[in-house]
Amino acid sequence: MLRYTVVIPLFNKEKYIAKTISSLAFQTKKPHEIILVDDASTDASLEVAKNSFLMHNEAFSTTKIETIALTKNSGPGNARNIGLEIATGDFISFLDGDDYYEKEFIETAVKYMFKEQINFLVVGIKLNPSGVEYPEIKKIKQHLTPINNELFGLHHPLFAVSSPYFFMGRGSNVVVARKCIGSHRYEVGSLLNEGVDFWYRVLKSVVENKATSIGLLTGSYIRVTEVQGSLSRKKYAHWKELNIPPTVRRYERSDNPFDLQLVGMLSLRWFGHAMKNLEDINHKIIFTYHHKKIWIKALVYKLKRRFVKTKLKAQVIL
Repeated sequence: MLRYTVVIPLFNKEKYIAKTISSLAFQTKKPHEIILVDDASTDASLEVAKNSFLMHNEAFSTTKIETIALTKNSGPGNARNIGLEIATGDFISFLDGDDYYEKEFIETAVKYMFKEQINFLVVGIKLNPSGVEYPEIKKIKQHLTPINNELFGLHHPLFAVSSPYFFMGRGSNVVVARKCIGSHRYEVGSLLNEGVDFWYRVLKSVVENKATSIGLLTGSYIRVTEVQGSLSRKKYAHWKELNIPPTVRRYERSDNPFDLQLVGMLSLRWFGHAMKNLEDINHKIIFTYHHKKIWIKALVYKLKRRFVKTKLKAQVIL
């Protein structure tokens, strides 16, 4: 029997964590293992989580539950890494403490991954309360091969994930065969786009193994809560508060076209985030000047994207 592990990194989500745990209790296929890592929350998150597990004790009768309470806050990447180290499932996914799964998600994901021999599955998300859904299928259809009405294979996945309409890593929307993760871990200390950085590195490893398949499950099985004050909405008083995303730092000097396309997309997204959330116009100007090399590269990569598409037709990746 295939085992499924869910890792929950938790920090100050006392208003949401009960719903997150309930969504696991109501799954039509229960996870075999839940690992909750509390990153030294300063509110009642951990207590609420423990009470929620007790409340659903019967539903979790066959689920191994492990709760880890850290004494020092080190960020979500560290919490996820701790969960990875002790996970035992054949498949693994992360679930943030303010998000939740639709009740048939785990059953559907495992069924398709087993049947289609998929080792890396990107999952569609829906933002609450806005109702916005990702990815935007109509805008990435050139990358997709339909398998059924909600499952697609991915052409040239390393290029697809650099599309601004394809979201991988947001809302922890990936299910992966644990064996494919290998030694890859989240970069501790990175807060913006750390999920994209981690999953892109895992995806590159999966692509190198041509015997594996990569899929996209639509249907918005993961619901991502739009929380006021979250990192994506954080306001900045000083331009130095905005750290360069880890993927940009890691690959900005790469000669790999897929790396550069992703760097370009994330750089543009990062600049947009800065312009929206820096409160002072002077800091916006200084930010743009200080990071002008990245900004120029981002524009160049975006212009090149249309030409890369043509070259990819002659390549076989999967």
